[in-house]
Amino acid sequence: MKYVIVLLLLLCPLLLAGQTFTTLDNGDIRVQGSNYSALFSAKDGCLAGLVVRRTEFMEKERYYGWIQEYRPCFFTASPGLLDEGAACSAVLEGSSVVCTAPSLGTAVFEMKDDHFTVRAQNTSGALVNYIMAFSGRVRCIEADWKPMDIDQGGFRADSVKWVLEHALVGAEGSSLWERYSYSARIARLDLEPGEEKSLSFFFVPATVKETEAAYKMRLPAMTAEEFDLASPCDWQVFQRRDRLSGPVLFSGRAPAGCDSIRYRITGTDLRGKKVDTSRKTLQVRNGYFSETVTCPAGGWYRVETEALAKGRPVAGKVIERVGVGEVFVGAGQSNSTNWGQFFAEQESGMVSATDGVRWMKAEGPMPGVHEGSSGGSYYPSLGDLIYREFNVPVGIASAGHGGSAIVHWRPEWMLYKHFIGRVRDLGRDGFRAVLWHQGEADYGREFDGALSDMINMIRTSREDAGWYVPWFVAQVSYNNEEAAAGPIRNVHKALWDLGVALEGPDTDTLTGKMRDYDGKGVHLSPEGLREHARLWAEKLIPYIHACTD
Repeated sequence: MKYVIVLLLLLCPLLLAGQTFTTLDNGDIRVQGSNYSALFSAKDGCLAGLVVRRTEFMEKERYYGWIQEYRPCFFTASPGLLDEGAACSAVLEGSSVVCTAPSLGTAVFEMKDDHFTVRAQNTSGALVNYIMAFSGRVRCIEADWKPMDIDQGGFRADSVKWVLEHALVGAEGSSLWERYSYSARIARLDLEPGEEKSLSFFFVPATVKETEAAYKMRLPAMTAEEFDLASPCDWQVFQRRDRLSGPVLFSGRAPAGCDSIRYRITGTDLRGKKVDTSRKTLQVRNGYFSETVTCPAGGWYRVETEALAKGRPVAGKVIERVGVGEVFVGAGQSNSTNWGQFFAEQESGMVSATDGVRWMKAEGPMPGVHEGSSGGSYYPSLGDLIYREFNVPVGIASAGHGGSAIVHWRPEWMLYKHFIGRVRDLGRDGFRAVLWHQGEADYGREFDGALSDMINMIRTSREDAGWYVPWFVAQVSYNNEEAAAGPIRNVHKALWDLGVALEGPDTDTLTGKMRDYDGKGVHLSPEGLREHARLWAEKLIPYIHACTD
């Protein structure tokens, strides 16, 4: 009988302190706590899944643009490249799961019934980063955020509260949290040789108040108010269809019992003429409204709305700045994001930016970039130049990622998904063109492979968008103080010659004082950002005239 008992114990999952440990047939380890379930990948040596109240918190996409393989939790060697030769592992030791990346470090997950702590130690002789990626749907509702320096971007905190659906994860410890605008939410520990740091995660049900706070962050225009105006919103720019007009989308939820929405648009158009639509109405169906109206190109316009019940106003909203003008999507690597040495602020007050959810004045770091950089950008100055030429507001959706190579923008990877999400947010014919600035990371890449990747990305974007998206591609390869002449420049020219993309500026001409750190850097000084904008304007202004005149 005792042998039967022993055999049964061997076949059963290990039970410790209220949690259950199960080793699966493929070697993966599942830990079941009272209110969470964690899955460790034996092959990748990482935490591959974290379910709290039936909600998956871990990111399931490739997220770190320069990493060649998806691993949601791993060690990287400075400056961020995974040691591909390392055979990672995850093994169960008592009530802990030990994840190891040979030559880099070890992460010990101490599993408890309602929380766990991970202790990461650097066993290499160089700086190592321990990174965990959580779902981009997660929203941080509480944190002691502190700005990080310009070279790192984003913000850091030693404690956070994250909410997804009805689950809450709290985390604290000696951490460096990066509040990036990544599709994923990133937690990172920077470890010097021999250094150890820890993170603790706690799992509880989210309160109604916490769930509502997270919901408002995901959809800020949609609130618990009876009258929700999702569009238009403050600082929003709609792409004009011709020189003198464009669509404005009205959408949202009406109060109970309302059958129509009355609106009025006032302001000045691009010719300096006063605009006043008087009061027009939109129909409400099943409590919601969504209708596009034609508006003169120009702005900023003031938009007044009222929800009506049998002709009687019951609620109202006023939006102070709405424009009909020119919209662009920016993508590529660092000189398309926020890596300028200092900010280059706009002068006109007519340039806005969007991260796909909110619209805001374009100032300081541009929202929406994938890597969360926090330096200067050329977009505000470019918007000024276009506004001065056409007298219409300008909107920018910046979606690049610093340090990325062309291969990281393949359609199956997260950088592309982040970018195409912005394209879809703006809608069919919702912007003038994509502005692509990338090549420094592919300075020496062979011609055929780079050209094939670029053509595939551009054509796939048009298929995914459902319309022929114009692409401007800059000629760029500058990656040091020497004169740039990388083969990637020939790829850019081939795209123009083949008619796949339109000709963007040659920014390899930006040398000397145009670069940061007294001409020694690869990013741009304030003067360089303004000159970068001027080079783009030289290409875009004639094109816009050709489209609208």
